[in-house]
Amino acid sequence: MLLRDEVARDMRKSTPDFLHVIWPALQQHCPELKSGHIRIVEGGESEIRADLDIRAGIDAYQRWDCAMRGIACRVQWGKNYRSFTIRTARPSGKETEYQKRLAVLKRRDEGFLYPYWTVQGYLDSPGGALLSVAVAKTAELYLWIEHHEKHVCPLPRKKATKGGEGFLYVDWDLYRSSGNYLFEYPALAQRINHLIASLEEIGESEDNLDEEEMYLSEEDPGMQQAEEILTRRQLNDWIDWLEEYKL
Repeated sequence: MLLRDEVARDMRKSTPDFLHVIWPALQQHCPELKSGHIRIVEGGESEIRADLDIRAGIDAYQRWDCAMRGIACRVQWGKNYRSFTIRTARPSGKETEYQKRLAVLKRRDEGFLYPYWTVQGYLDSPGGALLSVAVAKTAELYLWIEHHEKHVCPLPRKKATKGGEGFLYVDWDLYRSSGNYLFEYPALAQRINHLIASLEEIGESEDNLDEEEMYLSEEDPGMQQAEEILTRRQLNDWIDWLEEYKL
């Protein structure tokens, strides 16, 4: 399959997921995105849609009666990586979204268009359940990336298994420590509450074990207790993170 065919295929999957899964969650939980109506740019056949998408990097826009605001969105499926994924290299050598976005941001006072918001969402499968979504201000995010790579250290990168495109990754927890705007759903407190509830369910299930089940649990602790160990480890990691950043 040609790279452009793969991109078109992913667009066909990501557009309805953004419209019907990610955007409703943002309108319900993100204060900055509760108002207005969403309009999709990607996939349009008109010249203006193509220009907004290809030249300005605007995949959708938030519209009111007298104003509109651009959005860049990326949807991924499967594992919840909780990071922004930004293309940094193409096999053809053409400019990537990272290079083009930085160039425009440094001239935004000249009126050049760019997406005000950058949105990244993770679903368990196309059309499936939302795992997480985050929103950042594009200018803050890209300029922070440039500064971090020049003055701190390079961010992690990975080459796609198909097509040979290169991407960098910005972990949401790392970016949150910058002090820039970042909205994430579900929020940290919600994830911790979910983990605590999971631990309580595990404890209740252990109280109800009969002697035979207890014997099996002791015989195979790796299988029977893996979920509890993983859950406690995640909870402890988040508590350490909260203490580090005084949240």
